Amino acid sequence: MAIPVAAHRRLLRDALRHVRRLTGLLKVCELTPPTRDLSAATWLMGRVQEAERYAEGIAADLRAGVLDEAAAVASLEEYLGALHAGLAAHLDIPSPTCCQVGPALRKTAAAPLGPVRGHATIPKQGR
Repeated sequence: MAIPVAAHRRLLRDALRHVRRLTGLLKVCELTPPTRDLSAATWLMGRVQEAERYAEGIAADLRAGVLDEAAAVASLEEYLGALHAGLAAHLDIPSPTCCQVGPALRKTAAAPLGPVRGHATIPKQGR
């Protein structure tokens, strides 16, 4: 059974919002890079810009008709999965805050992280 177009649009919107939350998390990690872990610091370099360009590329391909909404969602979800695996492997963040959508995350791009391997404790961000 095919998924209705409206459902694909909602899934696409959700995936793009997830990318936005994840880039917010990555920005916080970049501001407090791991001090004793060169591999993690190297993995972080340019990751925010990469994620933003990837999402922009998917959106451009969707507008140009190169991808349909289902393919765009699948591509974004696969990319998000790879970034989550990188967060777990390099920064010891197995359950990133970008996946925990609640009232606080609807208002901000990134929630507080707490202690992360090699990072200082990050204070709560208020808006």
